[in-house]
Amino acid sequence: MNKEDAYWSGNHWARLGHDGAVLGLMASQTGLGGYATYIALTNRWTIGEAIKWFSLRIVPVNWLILIVEGLYLVWNYFKDSELQQFLEQCCWGNARRWDDSPEQASAELQTLIDLLFKPRLQATGLLTSRHSGGSDHSIVIGSKTDSLQLYLPGADPSRTQLHLRLAAINAAGTPTDYTRQWLATVQSQWLPIHQGMGLRLSGKLPAQPEGGHWQLQVIYHSPLAMLTGTLNPRQLMVGGNQGMRYIIRGTSITEHGSSDGPLVSDRLPAVEVERKFLTPRGSAMNAQAGDIERGFLRQQEHLAPLPIPTGQTPQDLMNIIWRKNPVYLDIGSFAMGGGVMTLHLGTLLFVSIGIWFASKGQIWVTLAFVAFFSALMGTLWYLFIKQWRKPLTPPLRFNRQRREVCVTEPNGNYWFVPWERVHAVSPSALSLNTGGTSKQGALILWLPLEGQEHEAYSENKPGWVMMLNTGGGMGSMAQWECIRSFMEIGPEAVPDTTREDAYEKVQRGGYLGAWIEAFKQLFRELKQGRFGAACMTFLGLTIFGLPWIAVLMIRKLANIPDLTAPEAVEWSKPLPLEQWAKRSPALEQAIAEREAELAHASSVT
Repeated sequence: MNKEDAYWSGNHWARLGHDGAVLGLMASQTGLGGYATYIALTNRWTIGEAIKWFSLRIVPVNWLILIVEGLYLVWNYFKDSELQQFLEQCCWGNARRWDDSPEQASAELQTLIDLLFKPRLQATGLLTSRHSGGSDHSIVIGSKTDSLQLYLPGADPSRTQLHLRLAAINAAGTPTDYTRQWLATVQSQWLPIHQGMGLRLSGKLPAQPEGGHWQLQVIYHSPLAMLTGTLNPRQLMVGGNQGMRYIIRGTSITEHGSSDGPLVSDRLPAVEVERKFLTPRGSAMNAQAGDIERGFLRQQEHLAPLPIPTGQTPQDLMNIIWRKNPVYLDIGSFAMGGGVMTLHLGTLLFVSIGIWFASKGQIWVTLAFVAFFSALMGTLWYLFIKQWRKPLTPPLRFNRQRREVCVTEPNGNYWFVPWERVHAVSPSALSLNTGGTSKQGALILWLPLEGQEHEAYSENKPGWVMMLNTGGGMGSMAQWECIRSFMEIGPEAVPDTTREDAYEKVQRGGYLGAWIEAFKQLFRELKQGRFGAACMTFLGLTIFGLPWIAVLMIRKLANIPDLTAPEAVEWSKPLPLEQWAKRSPALEQAIAEREAELAHASSVT
């Protein structure tokens, strides 16, 4: 199972296409019904004409839904991934087999380990040429192996147990051990995020014997077994007791399974790979941008320091930008819109159920239901409103002219941190299930406490922290790029998220005006034939209560707190251009190298 497909494979795109098609067709159904209803209510058609018009158009839509669902059902039955098929049929899967012997269960556990953690090998080669026979005009073109890349899914330098045996086999079939020579050239790297969790070992090979080939044995102890404390080299090895064996000729690699018989290199001893060969660059306490710390189904990617470009377009995904001008950028975290949406949906659901009970004539059941859920929802609304009324915390201010950040606590205590000492970390974790993998992550801004601005960072070191639920990965990079671009490029590089126009509309119309505007938008979309947009607007009006959320958020953020300490106010004033702080030489070089790397990657693609 290739780990580069662990995030978005063909299966994921097929499911996304199916869901998009069904959603579009269902939106078409809703739009057709809404349009027919609108025409009938405006007396442009009679009810009979509207029903006939709707019926003629809804039948093809229903057939399309049937075809899409039928195709998806066939595809889903025949296109289960290797891992999904295994989980469905294994002794602890959905079709559990109670009469399996312990040997069968153990064999299936070994199969699962092989599926999840099977190493993958890649070889790069060089073209060779030599004269054949006695003629100078007869040339034989061939290839020789130049380097190897070994991918170890789930590997962690602190826990991984790995043995290798690399042998060069000459034309006579005699093996020569080159394991230690290859390890001396090995560089360890964390796998990129789109290739899953683990390590990549890359190293150049010594000169290849004429007419020979290479044989490699990888004895990789299962990370799953390590979690249970099993460290016996003969138990739960990926690939079985012999591990994974490969025959390498040029760039061609052939797997040689445990049941395929012995190899001539089997007589040589396997070498245990020391931790120093497995530890990537950047595992020191003071992590730098680009460093990735990985564990079992988790990773932590460092975006800063140094604040180098991420390659992503700046996007304020979490609406954290509160105030922006040529001198400084204020950011803050206030994300309670989800609470309003949840409470609105719960209230709507309970009211609907109460009306249904009342329509059935069940008076006492209705009264009991109303009393119980009024108490429940009233308590939840009270707690939410109490939290909502609390004042906003002071923003985190980034001053691009001084290249410093002002941290202000709710009690008024404040201190300044050098911009190049700000740490941006993007942790993420994977969960595995029969539907594939899902990823959760965040963006964490870590700033040293007062008086500790120049101390090294570590994972458990106390500091001032702001966490944003961006989902990790590219979302975290895009959100961080907003802050980084303001400091390194300028305010014009950051999306404008000012709310003055929206605030003026809210002040004039209030909650009622917001609902009226939303209904006007719904009718405009229906009149223009934009049925998909109209469907989403209708859901926002009825189920999610988006007008409530919009007004509440705009009013809450209309009075953003400012820094009031005299020193902070003076610190926030603009400086003459000649007094602006400059980048450090290390950052200047790092940005130049990163921009060149991104330009090269863009030209290649």
